[in-house]
Amino acid sequence: MWTASKIRRFVFQLPKGQMFASMELVHMGPRYMIDSTTSNMVKAGIILRLANGVFVRNDHGLKLPSREEVAAYKAKIFAKRIFVHGSEAAAKLRLKKSDSTKTIFAINGSSSSYVCLGKRIYFHGLSPRKVALADSPIGLVIRALWHLKKGIAHEDVVKATRVLNHRQKEELRAQARFMPGWLIAHFPWGNPDSIAA
Repeated sequence: MWTASKIRRFVFQLPKGQMFASMELVHMGPRYMIDSTTSNMVKAGIILRLANGVFVRNDHGLKLPSREEVAAYKAKIFAKRIFVHGSEAAAKLRLKKSDSTKTIFAINGSSSSYVCLGKRIYFHGLSPRKVALADSPIGLVIRALWHLKKGIAHEDVVKATRVLNHRQKEELRAQARFMPGWLIAHFPWGNPDSIAA
């Protein structure tokens, strides 16, 4: 009972629209009591479940957060960060069509999925090298081309790098260590045959 009271007090002290997670309540009591209390509060309409373990108080006039905001919050709770996935980066650079049927984010951690506001969201775990440049223009170009894998053509590289200014193109070359060898070979400065020609 004491756990339920602490959780309710915590929830009602939050600013309007502020998300919270079950993980933030673990110091208030046993996990089964936390799950039971949040479940009862959802049933009573006091809070809304945005995703597994993520909630918001159901205030009058509440503007629900976007799936992107929920995903970023869920990742942050587990000390992770989300990034634009390679498929979405490729779509933004017009290298492929966007897949509106699937919401996927890159994450610096393990792959997982969950339902958020009625739609399944995918976290695709990537190696530190793939997210080292975060969502910078250079990072997005590399991640987009990497996503296309070895089937990419010279035209894809030209189209992807068109969004970069001269300084960024020089920086891309300087950051080549974040690319796999097969991708480096698609750039003039990474292809000995191209340089010789």
